[in-house]
Amino acid sequence: MAKQIINVGTTANDGTGSSIRVGGQITNANFTEIYNAIGDGSTISFDISGATNGQTLIFNSSTSKFEAGAGGAFTVAGDSGSETVGTGDTLNILGGTGIDTSVTATDNVNISVDNTIVSLTGTQTLTNKTLTSPQINEAVAMTATSTELNLLSGVTSLVTDSSTTTFTNKTFDADGTGNSITNIEDANIKSGAAIDASKIHDGSVSNTEFGYLNGVTSNIQDQINAAGLAFAIALGGE
Repeated sequence: MAKQIINVGTTANDGTGSSIRVGGQITNANFTEIYNAIGDGSTISFDISGATNGQTLIFNSSTSKFEAGAGGAFTVAGDSGSETVGTGDTLNILGGTGIDTSVTATDNVNISVDNTIVSLTGTQTLTNKTLTSPQINEAVAMTATSTELNLLSGVTSLVTDSSTTTFTNKTFDADGTGNSITNIEDANIKSGAAIDASKIHDGSVSNTEFGYLNGVTSNIQDQINAAGLAFAIALGGE
């Protein structure tokens, strides 16, 4: 209800104001509304005696009243340590390594990572990092050791089925599974190759026999024929 006012008349004792009974009824009605609003209808539920600056009203279950006290305190706990934030204290939200925080005028706390954090779409340079079983562009874990990866240092080109590459100090095992050598020409064999005679034709001519050809200056058959003819003439033949 709205507050009721006792009519006190225009002047003292002019008989125009509220009667004593009506005035008492108005007074009782006003107090009843107050007690109902801040109590249980008969008892006030607030006790602010001894209140000091900065205190708030806190409900005391032992007295069933709201009393002055340090209200609003709460505890903030982290991965390590905790702290109680009380009335008048300021809760600071601080960024750590790679984390930035900011507060805007719209009562928002923004937490974001800076460029020292590796993100999914960002471009970062990794330094002194260890990758354990990494997968690069495919679902196959890399098993190469650091020594094996270092062997790639200085590589400027790759050997492919269509590339032209000169190999130096390499050994090719023609007997290896799947290996073969094709298109070898005479020009590809050095004069000092010293091919064993057993590997020429059917292998029936030995290295010693091939050595007998040293110094031959013309067709051997023609020389044999000429020698035979000279021998026959010497014997009085043709």
